[in-house]
Amino acid sequence: MAPPLFRPHSDLLNGKYRIEAYIGAGSFGQVYKARHVRLDTLRALKVLHPEMTGVGSTALNDYKKRFDLEAKLGAKIDHPNVVKVHNFEADAAGALLLEMEYVPGGTLADLLKQGPAPIERVLAALRDGLAGLTAMHEHALGTFVHRDLKPSNILLDATGRAKIADLGSAQTPWDNPSLLGTLAPPHPGTAGYRSPEHEVGNSLLTPSADVYGLGCVAFELLTGKRWFDAQRNADGPRDLRPDVPDWLDAIVRRMLNETPGKKKADRDDATKRYVDCRDVAQAVQQATDAEQAQGAARAAALARKREQKAAAAAVEAEVAAARAREQKAAAEAEQQRQATEWAEQVERERQQAAQIAEYARQTEVALSAARWGEARRHARAWLALQPDSAPAHAALKRAETEQDKANMARTRRRALLLLSLIHI
Repeated sequence: MAPPLFRPHSDLLNGKYRIEAYIGAGSFGQVYKARHVRLDTLRALKVLHPEMTGVGSTALNDYKKRFDLEAKLGAKIDHPNVVKVHNFEADAAGALLLEMEYVPGGTLADLLKQGPAPIERVLAALRDGLAGLTAMHEHALGTFVHRDLKPSNILLDATGRAKIADLGSAQTPWDNPSLLGTLAPPHPGTAGYRSPEHEVGNSLLTPSADVYGLGCVAFELLTGKRWFDAQRNADGPRDLRPDVPDWLDAIVRRMLNETPGKKKADRDDATKRYVDCRDVAQAVQQATDAEQAQGAARAAALARKREQKAAAAAVEAEVAAARAREQKAAAEAEQQRQATEWAEQVERERQQAAQIAEYARQTEVALSAARWGEARRHARAWLALQPDSAPAHAALKRAETEQDKANMARTRRRALLLLSLIHI
């Protein structure tokens, strides 16, 4: 690789480009980050200089043609997913300068240094690449085929949007390789990313060739491995990365099909590669729409299940609350019953105590008045209420003893009276 020709912050090219950094080498030429002095804006500057090490006159002439082609195509294709060309000029030393938009996010090759990319990141890059290529394939001037798609030729802007770059190898609507017959060289491109039909140089490539190249890029983003190397042990990205969705695996597999789709009838033939990038974009859109619909259906089903679970929980909670209320009411009723019984028991005991006291008083009064029969009656009533009362037993015994004495005295008096009447 040739060393940088220009030093950052010192060289001023053509009196208007201040070099700020060396970015790297493209398929041909060197690329710099430069500032357009008069516009005060950043640009990417691709430079092809006659003094570049290792560039002979024949290669230099070929590079000039490709440089000129990239300039013309970049100016004609105005699309947010294709790197924009602003100007093309030569300096006094014979160097060719291609002024392009500066894309600061690096390339997909830089992204791959971190390993396989997240699925959503791959899908975003795939959609962007398909959109940019479709703009080339369906241009008003005719079909332009990039022919050299690879991770280093797809740039990322500050927002992560992918942009197709390096159009110098593109096939134009005006190319006619068949004029060279079997002497025509293979189509340009990078080994490992070229479609099988690249090798047949005497026939024009169709957009399906770019579908293959972009499929190689997608496979590499998903797995971290080049399809050229991995195809001996894998049929698709899911073989190396199980979390790749089935639908995405199927799309990438068809993009990598050896047989290109070329005509309308091939669009629905799954045994052939997609005819063009619009077919791929449509397949991606349909698959993601279906996945989103399935996701929405799953989310709705989950929401319904949650609602049903919440309703069941609410019913269960209400039943539990009703049961708790019933238990509380029963407990309160039991407490009330026990309190009533206790109060009634206390009242009965109070009344019994009052009766006992009254019987005791009446017994004492009767004993004091020597009314033994009355005392005995009250004492027995007392004992009926308080069987173990010693005073009641004592009072009853006294009343009975005194009653017996009174009865004996009365009997004696009657006997004496009878005797006295007999003597008379």
